[in-house]
Amino acid sequence: MAYSEPGRGTTFKIYFPRASGVPEARRPFDRRAEIPGGKETVLLVEDETALR
Repeated sequence: MAYSEPGRGTTFKIYFPRASGVPEARRPFDRRAEIPGGKETVLLVEDETALR
């Protein structure tokens, strides 16, 4: 859900489903493992000069 008010800004509320069960045990981090990459792009638009 997004709520916006001129002169006040925008608020985003994100709701995630509740998880059930027991989480898996953590595996040791392998620094040698290659992190898969993609071609994602994030666009951030800000109209307030002080925040840019």
